[in-house]
Amino acid sequence: MNVLTLVLAVPAVLAAVTAALAGSAMLGLTAWVPVTGAGLGLTLWLLWGAPAPLMLGVLVLPAAGSAFGFRVRYILHDVKDRARAMLLRARLRRRPGPGWATFGQICSGWSRRAMRRTAAQTRPGLGRRARLVRPATDYLVRYGRAQWFRLCCGPLENHCLIFGPPRCGKSGHLADRIIGHPGAAVVTSTDTDLADQTAPHRAKLGGLLFIDPEGLTGHPCAWVDPVAGCEHVASAKRAARGLIVPSTATGDLRDWQHTAELVLGALLHAAALGGLTLREVFRWASKQDLDRAQDLIKGDIRGSRELLAMIPILAANDKAAGSIRMILSAALSWVAVPELLAAAVPGPGPRLDPAAFAAGTGTLYLVAPDSADEHSPLAPLFRYITQEMHFAARRAASARRPRRLDPPMLFALDEVTQICPVPLPHWLADSARRGILMCPVVHSLGQIADRWGQHAADTILDTAGDLLVYGGLKNLSFYQRISDLVGRTKDAAGEDVPKVPADVLQGMPDFWAVVKRRGQAAPVMVRTRPAWERRRTLAVWCADAVAVLRSRRQALTALAAAAGHLRSWLSPLPDGPDPAAVADLEAELDDLADLDEGVSAAWEEFADADQRRPKS
Repeated sequence: MNVLTLVLAVPAVLAAVTAALAGSAMLGLTAWVPVTGAGLGLTLWLLWGAPAPLMLGVLVLPAAGSAFGFRVRYILHDVKDRARAMLLRARLRRRPGPGWATFGQICSGWSRRAMRRTAAQTRPGLGRRARLVRPATDYLVRYGRAQWFRLCCGPLENHCLIFGPPRCGKSGHLADRIIGHPGAAVVTSTDTDLADQTAPHRAKLGGLLFIDPEGLTGHPCAWVDPVAGCEHVASAKRAARGLIVPSTATGDLRDWQHTAELVLGALLHAAALGGLTLREVFRWASKQDLDRAQDLIKGDIRGSRELLAMIPILAANDKAAGSIRMILSAALSWVAVPELLAAAVPGPGPRLDPAAFAAGTGTLYLVAPDSADEHSPLAPLFRYITQEMHFAARRAASARRPRRLDPPMLFALDEVTQICPVPLPHWLADSARRGILMCPVVHSLGQIADRWGQHAADTILDTAGDLLVYGGLKNLSFYQRISDLVGRTKDAAGEDVPKVPADVLQGMPDFWAVVKRRGQAAPVMVRTRPAWERRRTLAVWCADAVAVLRSRRQALTALAAAAGHLRSWLSPLPDGPDPAAVADLEAELDDLADLDEGVSAAWEEFADADQRRPKS
């Protein structure tokens, strides 16, 4: 080795050691000595017998790697820009920073094993052996993968409130949860994407029902009759409460809404007693033929005199009656459209029975197309259907031990503020203990406040067990509210800083979300899995293999039976042929042979005579 090679080797070795150290810092490796030794040995070997261009490359590449490593390390530990450092560390599958869940906390509180310990309470009907062999989504909720690609899960007993702008991945995550849910599910959407992604998987678990009045999904539209069962006063009041979408108004308008519920309940009560449909209810709500509604209640022994007293209020000409008629027309405006009314009157499609649905594991899809205004015209109908499903689920849970549905029922309410404005503040506060899980999806907290009011928005945010927040919203004040909700911590310098800064929430890429779970003080940042990235688990493979083997066995059994029938048909009789039948058959054959000989002789005589005839 000459002096020039030695001079070139010293900086190359130093650059290789620096690159190894920087790379180990970037990757979070603690045992960087083997990496440094490997880089040093490779550099010495290359410089000992390599030509000059290769030695120049060995000098340049470690220097570039060193610069890149130092740059990444600077960003990871940048104190001035904590948001950029947290996002980069999360993308590199490392802990984002102080205040976030550590690797040990994820293993002890967010893992499958931790959820398996709580499955005895959340799924009492699922035994210990079943929890080991069944898919994990039978007793947990999958959120995504955090640092070091660890899977973060939640128990199958918490409500989950999802925030995110359009096209951020929240619908894909919701579809993934619907596919893995073990019980019945009610799904609302303004598009067919959830139905297209989940229906083939959910069909293996139970029946499918589609309430799609405009035929977007291509499936037959089911129907449910709001008038059915309204002979009972309680059912009539519940149906009226479901059809009237409440507003956030106060004062006289709020009182008129309560009166309108009683008036509509009276009209539904009269229609049920007369065996009529919503067509007549719509006419009565428009102040037409009200005398018939009163006569139906008066002429039936089951008629409620209390509800009968509410009908004359609708016929008055004062301001209150006009406001009540306006509220009823808004609740029943969709009845005037024949395609929409077909979902609320008896028809050729399948009938939705809420009680039978709550006892099974089927899936109900409520699909309403986008409307030109803020609220969909189908919102009253979908609100009524969802409330009936919730009421049936509550009754089914009360009839079981230990007073909860097992498996639980999932309400996956996408665009809940627009097409299905159910009383979410009350449901979130009382449904989880009955095995009824809510998973509403909204864009921001302002949507909730606009629909239910600011106090109700605070209640929803407080009673939701888990929060799943996606990035991308322009309103930084919303993310600041979530940051204050998560809490604060101490950084490396001892300063009081928020655990999740608002700009970190706003700057998350698509399919990334922050999860704040009830019972866990530290949040996690996960990469959620959309439905189209699902992999076929071992249980799914085994189930499909068993189904294929069963179908092939049935086909082989049918083929063997057909071969047996063919063999018995071709085989001779067990006692031999009948002699009399054989004799008759031989006699017929002899007669045919004689007839054939006679025809042949006559044909020959005709041919001879034709030859002897003189030619003209």
